[in-house]
Amino acid sequence: MSVRILLLVSAALLISGTLAVAEPRRSMLAQAAPPATPAVCPMIYKPVCGHDSSGKQTTYSNECMAKAAGATGIYPGPCMADITR
Repeated sequence: MSVRILLLVSAALLISGTLAVAEPRRSMLAQAAPPATPAVCPMIYKPVCGHDSSGKQTTYSNECMAKAAGATGIYPGPCMADITR
C-alpha cells in the first residue's frame, strides 16, 4: 500500500513540474557552433593583396592565408597602401 502511495505522489509531482527528471548538461563547447573548416597553410612568405570582409585592402602572407581569411579580389604582391607606409 505504501509503495502505491509513493508512486502516486511521485507521478503527481512529475506532472506538476515540482519534481523533474534532470537532463544532462552540455558544456559551452558542445553548445557552440562548429568552427569553419580549418585551413592548413604553408608558412611561406609570398605576399598577396586582397579585400577583407569589410572591403579594406589587406596584405596577407600568401594566397592560402588570404583564402582562409575569406579575402576576395586576391592578386600577387603586397597592397600598395602597405608599400608606401
